[in-house]
Amino acid sequence: MSAKVTSSSLWQVIGMLLYALLISFGAQFEIDIAGILPLTGQTLVVLTTALFTSLRTSSGAVMLYLLLGLIGFPVYADGHSGWEHFTGSSLGYFLGFFVAAALVSYNRKTCSGNFLSSFLVLFLGHLMILIVGSLFLLRYFSFSEAFSKGFQPFITGAMLKSVLGAAIYLLLQSFIKRVR
Repeated sequence: MSAKVTSSSLWQVIGMLLYALLISFGAQFEIDIAGILPLTGQTLVVLTTALFTSLRTSSGAVMLYLLLGLIGFPVYADGHSGWEHFTGSSLGYFLGFFVAAALVSYNRKTCSGNFLSSFLVLFLGHLMILIVGSLFLLRYFSFSEAFSKGFQPFITGAMLKSVLGAAIYLLLQSFIKRVR
């Protein structure tokens, strides 16, 4: 019994590491918009992958990704890393990744085979990231400025990434069923 638990734990750690690397890869895809932060592929990876993984795996992977950036690995958008970048204007969004990944993983069972429910769960995750990120921007801006700089410019991208994420999820889910 203990060998099975050890094997399962090892696969969970490997999954977290791969997930963290995928998030890092997604962070390098960015579109500069007229805001204080670029629109990146991080949220697409964080949330779409959370549809496939347990709450523990998705939360652990996001924590690992954030830790890798904190200790100096250039995993954040545009190859950034370190304490200064982590605690800057991105802090709320980073914390939002953790909350949203947990939210999506927790609700993943409602998405099986259904585009609309997958889209809605992903979009709620994106909204959570944008809300937490915008709230942390209140350290620098008034409420209206935080909303106009940290939420509004990203909502269309969040919708598009939710559509793309739902499509990716359903395609991969179909592929996995065929392979089994």
